[in-house]
Amino acid sequence: MNKRQALEAIFPKLQKLLPHLGNDNTGEAEAARCKIKNLLTSVKLDWHDLTQLLSDNKKPVLGMIKGLFETDQDILVRLGLAGAALFCSTEGAFADVMVDGHRNTWPLADSEFSDWLLHQFFIEKKKAPSVSALKATIRTLSAHAKFEGARYDVHLRTAKLDGKIYLDIGDLEWHAVEVDTTGWRIIKDSPVRFRRTAGMAALPMPARGGSIEQLKSLVNLNGDGFVLYVSCILDALYPSHPHPVLYLAGEEGSTKSTVAKIARSLIDPSTVPLRNLPTNVRDLYVSVRGSYFLAFDNVSVISAAISDALCQIVSGSGFGTRKLSTDTAQTLISGQRPVIITGLLNAINRSDLADRAVIIPMSRIPDDQRCTEGELWGNFEGQRSQIFGALLDHMVCGLRRLPDVRLARLPRMADFAQWSVATEAFPSGVFIEAFERAAAEANETVAETDPVAIAVAAFMMGRDCWSGTAAELLRVLSNHDSAEAQPSTWTTWPREPSSFGKKMRLATPVLRKKGVEVVIGKATNHVKTRTITLSKINPLVRPQQASKPGISDGSDTCRAVMKVA
Repeated sequence: MNKRQALEAIFPKLQKLLPHLGNDNTGEAEAARCKIKNLLTSVKLDWHDLTQLLSDNKKPVLGMIKGLFETDQDILVRLGLAGAALFCSTEGAFADVMVDGHRNTWPLADSEFSDWLLHQFFIEKKKAPSVSALKATIRTLSAHAKFEGARYDVHLRTAKLDGKIYLDIGDLEWHAVEVDTTGWRIIKDSPVRFRRTAGMAALPMPARGGSIEQLKSLVNLNGDGFVLYVSCILDALYPSHPHPVLYLAGEEGSTKSTVAKIARSLIDPSTVPLRNLPTNVRDLYVSVRGSYFLAFDNVSVISAAISDALCQIVSGSGFGTRKLSTDTAQTLISGQRPVIITGLLNAINRSDLADRAVIIPMSRIPDDQRCTEGELWGNFEGQRSQIFGALLDHMVCGLRRLPDVRLARLPRMADFAQWSVATEAFPSGVFIEAFERAAAEANETVAETDPVAIAVAAFMMGRDCWSGTAAELLRVLSNHDSAEAQPSTWTTWPREPSSFGKKMRLATPVLRKKGVEVVIGKATNHVKTRTITLSKINPLVRPQQASKPGISDGSDTCRAVMKVA
């Protein structure tokens, strides 16, 4: 055995001892020196031989030398750079890692990447690295991704790229569905990068030959309710535009929770399909970070702050807060998310959220028409793939027809309305009529809980116009309350002109839809008195779909026209 072979024989033990020579504790350094000397003697080498071998320029020896002084962090960084393609997005640093022949995209800060890196380290070293080495490695690789890596967008469940829609199936092989104007197909190497979150479950592999009518026998919805339900599901599968809030309201036994679960299983399945509505905005946005589709069950109260946040979530506004353990760094969360809410009663009491909501009342199922949950879900799972495929068929139609859809008057949820018309899930005019009726019902529901809106609407019955100050109007409404519900006696009735003025501003959208225009003028005198002018107008009509010349859908209130390319 030559000297190089002798060094190779004791190399693993030398690798552990050599770093201790620089120990600040002289006793430990001396002990390491003695152990190295004894180790060298055991293979008939001395310090001189070790020095000569370490100065050898041959590659095998250089590799051995490098290994002698490579720390856990050095090894982890080397493995990370060799096995992962690091890049950066607006959400932070990510890594593409090939596992079993398919690409996995993981945030560097999440456990999936750390677990993969720990596994690679153990394969090579047969031990675990220190916690500090792993933390330092993640920060090092994150910096490398930021300054040296490429930049890509990373999406959650759905994405739109070059006119095509991509849906992450969520299975272990990372399949995706690609949808365009020519059809849909299952692909393995998606051009879009998706991230996965805890609790995500897989969508069914879509099958052809199905129909959305198969869904009708599985949910306790008919007429307008079924039309709006299917339209909301199709809208949720279409990314990058504002979505409505789907609200299922019904008594016990109306299967509202089951209907919500079925919708979720066709959009963004989860191991925990329904959750309680968070009571603070921060927790609500944590849900946004973790799920594409938000489903909240048995909601009885929606606070003003949560109501405003839900409006922001469905329309795409973001949330920012200070990052933990920092002074100035921020954590930013954004994205347009579809939302479904269930409750015994409609808990929406603010006009802004009502204007973005599709409220579907549900009735109790008669006892003689009930089935067990096992029977229902077994029936659904047997048809789930075909139902999902039928939804994709309508998305193909939507992509093809959307550029040519024109609405005679755009609603607040114009994107939802245009997409629903383009998908042709129902005969021409059916969706628009259902949408109009639901919008009117939502406005009435809000009006029924607003004492100022009730009082002003009743006050303007038989009047064309009224003008005066907030104090004068408050006094008139309080002393001459002509509404049957007597809202001036409610505990929520404002007692001061200032609070009354604020409630008037909030009630303005509701009153406009009920045929009363409210104009609050600017203060023109030194006491800052504002004039409120009330006038009768035609109630706000929901937008109609334009119609194709010479072709009627049979509706007097809704005619459809498609511009032919």
